[in-house]
Amino acid sequence: DELWEVALAAGRMRSVVDEVVAILREEKLETRYELSIREVLEMVSARVVARADSRGVAFVSRGGDSGSLSNREANLAVLIFVNLIENAIDASVAGQEVTLEAVVYEQKIEFPVVDNGPGLTEKSRVDLFQPVMSNKEGGFGIGLAISHQLAVSLGGRLELEDSHVHTGARFKLVVPVGA
Repeated sequence: DELWEVALAAGRMRSVVDEVVAILREEKLETRYELSIREVLEMVSARVVARADSRGVAFVSRGGDSGSLSNREANLAVLIFVNLIENAIDASVAGQEVTLEAVVYEQKIEFPVVDNGPGLTEKSRVDLFQPVMSNKEGGFGIGLAISHQLAVSLGGRLELEDSHVHTGARFKLVVPVGA
């Protein structure tokens, strides 16, 4: 069982690396296009809904009626969202909800990811975005560290906005408009 968890985690890490390499290749080819925020939310939903369904957790996305991101920004943001949402789904129990919202302002776009899981302990919040720090059984603590670095490469930031025991966690990615 432990070996299976390690294999799954290694597969997830490999997938993230493959996706980052694909994004870098696209960038090197100077392929540029815009994706609406709604399209970005739909891309995320397509990647997480099966996992949510298998755990009996509802995934809901809101917003995105205006604004857009470049293909590079959108693809990196999707990687961040998928990691955050998969973590939130794993922390949730059947019947709970995980949400991703897009709030577009003049100078920035905020994307809160909220779950109703057990929240994070005070100890786990200290080194939250440091590699090899994980509270997740079978976790290696790489997902949040990579997500944090991807946010920085977008000119944005990833933060734990709120977390309370029994009320869940609220992470937020903030991306400047026109990054």
